[in-house]
Amino acid sequence: TGEMTVKEDFVDEKIIKVSGAGFKAEGSYLENGQKIELESNAFKAFIKTAVLCNDALIERKGTDADYKVIGSSTEGALLIAAAKLQKFKEDFNAERVEELPFNSERKMMSVLCIENNEKTVFCKGATEIVLKKCNHFISGNKIQELTPEKRKQIENALKDFYAKKYRVLALAFKSQKTSEKSPKVRINIKDRIRHIYAKVLNFFNSKPGKRMSFTELAGKSREEKLAAFL
Repeated sequence: TGEMTVKEDFVDEKIIKVSGAGFKAEGSYLENGQKIELESNAFKAFIKTAVLCNDALIERKGTDADYKVIGSSTEGALLIAAAKLQKFKEDFNAERVEELPFNSERKMMSVLCIENNEKTVFCKGATEIVLKKCNHFISGNKIQELTPEKRKQIENALKDFYAKKYRVLALAFKSQKTSEKSPKVRINIKDRIRHIYAKVLNFFNSKPGKRMSFTELAGKSREEKLAAFL
């Protein structure tokens, strides 16, 4: 049928299983076999990025929880995972103003959104690419440094997912305040605090490297500016 299902997430330094199958928004999030409530900032960030960094759409087939996916089955599975928590795109007051689609070079998709006077880049892609950008992660409601020990913990979770033949994706975001007077394409990258988390890894990120001034960015395309932001 081409249907895919989110089966497990690595969030808050633990593996959470997701019940249900296919494009039906029925199922629970389980830890050690027990249904859990997912109220941490870490998990809220995961759901938000899964929904907003997504080009697929879901339409209810009838009055039940069965949905039709328009677009990628992988992206549809992320929307269904959010729908199991009654979270949909219309629940987020975010305007997408730019997008960098997935390609074989970057191995990730990025979208720039503006919400409540804040600019946020959401992205998803290959875990090895996203993990390289990380130096912080989120545990519960706290941002912590991604130490070698914590990085190893994430890598071990990845090994477990790969052994199960899962298709594994990482999700990430970076936010910064903006002002109504600033042009949408202006990118202030002096603020290097980057918040990164993942579908199977939940973490916050910062990408080291050359810092570009706005003067340098002025001569570049919108796509290059977005890439520099992330």
